[in-house]
Amino acid sequence: FRLDAAISTRVEVEANRFAATLIMPKNLVEQAWSELKDVEECAKVFKVSVSAMSIRLERLGLLT
Repeated sequence: FRLDAAISTRVEVEANRFAATLIMPKNLVEQAWSELKDVEECAKVFKVSVSAMSIRLERLGLLT
């Protein structure tokens, strides 16, 4: 089974978004952010990289 590059990239992007919502649910991220206001601390809470947390916060409109 082989996907062309464009489809493969799209599938990977969708998989990453799904994983982010599973590992970092919106309501829990919003709660953590309202209490901590620190990307590194939020990343520690969810045991994810600072980069992953930054992306999630940006997508939720919490980090500008």
